[in-house]
Amino acid sequence: MNTGVTTWRKSSRSGGSGNDNNCVEVRRSTNADFHLRDSKLKSGSPVFALSADDFAALAKTL
Repeated sequence: MNTGVTTWRKSSRSGGSGNDNNCVEVRRSTNADFHLRDSKLKSGSPVFALSADDFAALAKTL
């Protein structure tokens, strides 16, 4: 089923051992919104939807 979103992506800096694999994943929807989820929980994670402007503002704080 095509949900109109890209695949989940995780930072290349995550994925090590211990707490190094605590990361969020992001994907972009076809309407230019972004979805975020906890990488540890995968499909069991709540998904947070952000507008492109809100995602950009969040990214600037990191």
